[in-house]
Amino acid sequence: MDEDADEEGIQETCVTQTKGCESSTAIAKTKVTERLRYSDCVGGSQLGHIPVDSHAFRALLADKPMNLCFTPNYSSADSVEKLVSELRQVIDYVESRPSLSDGNASFLRDRLRTLVAKSSSEARTSIRITNQRFESQSKIDANLARSGIESLPDDVIGHVFSFLDGPSLANAQGVSKRWKSVAETPSLWKKLCIDHWNALAHDEALWPIVCRPDPTILESGKDKWRLAYPYIRDHESFKVRIQKTGRFVCNAVVHRLAGPALNLSAMPDTIIVERRFNVLHLESFVVPESSILYFEPEDQVDKEALQEFIAYLSGRNRAGLALDERHRFMVLPPCEYSKDQLEYYGNAMLGVVQDVYHNFTS
Repeated sequence: MDEDADEEGIQETCVTQTKGCESSTAIAKTKVTERLRYSDCVGGSQLGHIPVDSHAFRALLADKPMNLCFTPNYSSADSVEKLVSELRQVIDYVESRPSLSDGNASFLRDRLRTLVAKSSSEARTSIRITNQRFESQSKIDANLARSGIESLPDDVIGHVFSFLDGPSLANAQGVSKRWKSVAETPSLWKKLCIDHWNALAHDEALWPIVCRPDPTILESGKDKWRLAYPYIRDHESFKVRIQKTGRFVCNAVVHRLAGPALNLSAMPDTIIVERRFNVLHLESFVVPESSILYFEPEDQVDKEALQEFIAYLSGRNRAGLALDERHRFMVLPPCEYSKDQLEYYGNAMLGVVQDVYHNFTS
């Protein structure tokens, strides 16, 4: 009796379990047929409608579910690594369920479209955030730079500007009204001019010649140095040793005062004044294409020696002559020719250099 009861109980249990399985299977099949969700995968996106037949459904139920929910750390939301990983997860998901190979690929197309749309959106967001951070940091850096130097007094800014060259100092004038005011300080431009041509600080007779392209500079007052700087810079110069026959005279800086530009690479290191001639012959010897030179001593010792040499020539009413393979140099003490023809009324020694010279006797 007990055995019959046990057998009936077992049969009843089996029937109940079978009905429960059939019920679960029907519910699951309905849900999967209606829409297969991919919420356990990346992004929780839906793959779309997948019609699944009974055979495929049973096979799908037999597969073990894969937990693909993880959040790896990527270098960027728009990185290749991230997109490749998401594609790999889709491939792994499909490969882990052989039953899906019997259906159509519409769910894959839906998922790929979702991935592309999501990746594009994340890329735009990432680019926008990066640009915002860059612009914000740029504004911070610019504000720090401005606040740093703007907090300094004018005399300190002027000291900083004193280390700039002419073009850089000119550019500083365009930064702000305050910088313009400081950058136009006459002493800054005077220093630049004198560094190039020291005699301008004391030889007023030079200015009418240097400013010949724009004579209004002479009437510009404190702005004279700033306005004259471009013209002063255009007058090239070179260094030279001046000698008489058998005797050193001095070292000098030679500036081109007027005439054609000099080929500085062809200028000699030493000018040896071997001959002298009467200054009255200058009008015959100086040709129109000559370059006019201005001799400036390098230091105080050279200044005294050069003044002595000028006095020697002036006392004899002579000009000096030096020759090399390519040039003829004539050195002129202050004289009427300098005033009348060269329009120089100062006391410095001038010179004339010619690439081609004529034969003459002293």
